[in-house]
Amino acid sequence: MASRAVIRDAVSSDVESYVKWGLDEGWNMSQDVPTYFASYPKGWLIAQIGDVVVGKLYSTCYPSGMGHIGYVMVVKEWRGKGVGTALLRHVLDNHLATCSLGVGLYSALENLPFYQTLGFQVEQKAFRMSRPTALDDAKLSQRKECVDVAVQAMNPDTDLEKIAQFDAATSGAYRPGFWAQFNEGRTNYVAVLVVESGGEILGLGAHRSLTNSTRVGPIYAKSAAIAEAVLLKLLSQVDGGGVVTLDTFSNNTEAVQMYEKHGFTITPDTYLLRHPSGNQTMQGHPSSLNSQTIFAITSLDFN
Repeated sequence: MASRAVIRDAVSSDVESYVKWGLDEGWNMSQDVPTYFASYPKGWLIAQIGDVVVGKLYSTCYPSGMGHIGYVMVVKEWRGKGVGTALLRHVLDNHLATCSLGVGLYSALENLPFYQTLGFQVEQKAFRMSRPTALDDAKLSQRKECVDVAVQAMNPDTDLEKIAQFDAATSGAYRPGFWAQFNEGRTNYVAVLVVESGGEILGLGAHRSLTNSTRVGPIYAKSAAIAEAVLLKLLSQVDGGGVVTLDTFSNNTEAVQMYEKHGFTITPDTYLLRHPSGNQTMQGHPSSLNSQTIFAITSLDFN
């Protein structure tokens, strides 16, 4: 069904409504939506019928050529009437047309057919995992299984570019702006890494606050032991010991087993979809090639 919606770029006064709409849908929203808008404003779109806003989405195309779409929302009474299709076609044909590594997004199972009609393909299945507040985190970073792995805090003066390059090689997204946020005096932002004597990064992890939980991710590591050390260090620094959530690819069995060992349980599945560029195969994307070193993922809705 063709939509009568007019698509326009969002402006700063639209940004808070993204958070409100997401919370109304029951989403666990980031506290930093205004920061994301300020860093890449041209990727935010609004669909209107007359003066009424009926749909929204966010997108970005990273310098590495990887695109991402998030916050795809349509007012309930306008769903099934072409609004979401109009938004996605507009952003793919315009803002994200130059993304040489394709465009990714995350979807619940029930929405897969909609995205597949627009050319998106399932790349990976992911598990959303959650850890409750009741577990004792007081000495997590001191557990015996991790004593031989030294985890250190990120040094923004020396590590920022090195981390951004490691992130890009693993996930396909070069996003130094995301990592720079961990150097802005925010007590609810933590980034840690494992570095060998020669300076090579062997593991990397971060957590940040969302509306209803602390979100761990990414965690990239050369081995499960390094990933576990990073995880325990991050958990030991969660303020107040609140709920912790993360996403991990379902085919990384070492990751799933590690999280279950430390009190995480699987909640409903999500799926990473990708709209390939004309010269890209799905199997060639970094996140597919490196799925066994990606122990926790971010949704990539940052730059």
